[in-house]
Amino acid sequence: MSAAIAIPRKPNGATWHSQSAEDALAKLGSSADGLSGREAANRLAANGPNELEEGKRASTFHLFLGQFKNETIGVNALTSF
Repeated sequence: MSAAIAIPRKPNGATWHSQSAEDALAKLGSSADGLSGREAANRLAANGPNELEEGKRASTFHLFLGQFKNETIGVNALTSF
C-alpha cells in the first residue's frame, strides 16, 4: 500500500487543529463536498479499502485466564471467596 497524499504533521508551521476547514481539506486534496467518484476510486486503488484486518479472537476461557495476569484483578478474585 502506498499513500497517495503525504499528510504532514504541521503544514505551513501550524498544527491541523488550528487550520481552517477549507485549508485542511485543500491540503488533503478534498473539499466540503467530499471526493469525486474518480478521486475516491484512485485513492481506493492506491491505498486499498479503509478497513481494519480482523484479528484472531480469544476464547472465553483464555479471556478468563487472562484476568489473572493482572495482579490486582487476580488478588481481588482470590480474596473474594
